[in-house]
Amino acid sequence: MKKVIIIGGGIAGLSAGCYCQMNGFESEIYEMHDMPGGLCTGWRRKNFTFDGCLHWLVGTSPSNPMYRMWEELGVVKGKKFFDYDYFIKVIDKEGNVFFTYTNPDRFKEQMLEYSKEDRKFICSVIKDIKWFMKMKIPIDYGFFTLFKMIPMFYRFWKYSMPVSEFAGKFKNKKLGELVNLAFDWHDMSAVFLIWTLAYMGSRDAQYVMGGSIELAKSIEQRYLSLGGKIHYKSEVIKILVKNNKASGIKLNDGTEIQGDIIISAADGYSTIYEWLGGLYTDKKLDKKYKTLEPFPPLLYISIGVEGNYRKEPYSVTFPLDKPVLIANKEVEYISLANKSFDPSLSANNTTAFHLSIPTDYDYWAELYKDKTTYLQEKERIANEIIEGITKLYPDFKSQVREVDVATPVTFKRYTGNYRGSYEGWLLTKKSMTVQMPKTLRGLSDFYMAGHWTAPGGGLPTAASTARQAVKLLCRHNKIKFSTTTV
Repeated sequence: MKKVIIIGGGIAGLSAGCYCQMNGFESEIYEMHDMPGGLCTGWRRKNFTFDGCLHWLVGTSPSNPMYRMWEELGVVKGKKFFDYDYFIKVIDKEGNVFFTYTNPDRFKEQMLEYSKEDRKFICSVIKDIKWFMKMKIPIDYGFFTLFKMIPMFYRFWKYSMPVSEFAGKFKNKKLGELVNLAFDWHDMSAVFLIWTLAYMGSRDAQYVMGGSIELAKSIEQRYLSLGGKIHYKSEVIKILVKNNKASGIKLNDGTEIQGDIIISAADGYSTIYEWLGGLYTDKKLDKKYKTLEPFPPLLYISIGVEGNYRKEPYSVTFPLDKPVLIANKEVEYISLANKSFDPSLSANNTTAFHLSIPTDYDYWAELYKDKTTYLQEKERIANEIIEGITKLYPDFKSQVREVDVATPVTFKRYTGNYRGSYEGWLLTKKSMTVQMPKTLRGLSDFYMAGHWTAPGGGLPTAASTARQAVKLLCRHNKIKFSTTTV
């Protein structure tokens, strides 16, 4: 039985471990943190649980082929799900209110309320959303499968432009501004808009009650039940190579562990350019890592309040009366997530809120050198944000009981992800057709999985790339890939 060493105990690493165990390999996971999940995580602060990842999970409907993958990983068994009626509520500076309903017909009527002149374009968009609602993306690919997906690829290209460009296609400028406020995220492709609404509309992108921690623990328990082993607080600093064959890992305490096969489900930059010293790359791969855009680093602010906000929007974008200066840039709008619908996060008349603000990694990395100034800046920003939220909820400031601010440096410290990015490659027009390798040229018995091996990010990407990597591993070892479900 060959021994597989897996670097990283996030969703990709845990999933890779599960599939290795299902296919007769002996696997061990080495994770730098003291808990499973990687970027799919949460944390306790006194009486509050702050969730750092989960908004929705694609593949929660049994009709979706991806549901089978979640069954294999133990994610959906015994779980309860929450359906979103809308993606987000938007309030602009003039007080206009706009709901991005997940029911396509309601969304159509909402848009038409602002612009009858855009009826033709609106109807075309809604038609494509309904088409995507019927489209089920397989987890196992073949020639005929890809052939059937040609219409989907056409629509992917149709909406490959940034959301801001898509929003500019509306004749009514106000409607365009509202759509942009609702969906624009660091030049993300408009496919994100169409696809997300389609999945939510078909009840195939629901929130998993219990949040990120419970989801990660479910896969961890599945892995352990299959006979896998996890080593926490075990940070990898080098991948050992002998005769161009991956042969083990070295930990930060100097310990060396030997293995027959290595799977890195960790940060792509660290894997290729640090742990392997950049010895197994080429011009094409270097160009991708230099030119593709990662998901932006975040300032992630979590706020625990004493108060029941169950009747308030679970996601709302609104303008601040006074812009907040963050990393030398003024922030005029914030998007506030309200997790009061999950009693595991918001119980006993309390509510956990959080907001994500794209920011600059270098600014925070430099500030971190002076811990006092770093902490003072976090506190200042949190206080100004809380003050800004009182525009929406006048009693909010007096109800605050706990505040936590995670910077890009926090993300880097706990996950090792490149420049504090919270996922991998951003889904843009440029990255949409890019294929990232799961092996490296010239290095045998080595595989990669996770966000850095496929643009788009998200939990399905993490799990499915792990599944693909182990399937490739099986092929190379002349083993028929097989799975079981729970």
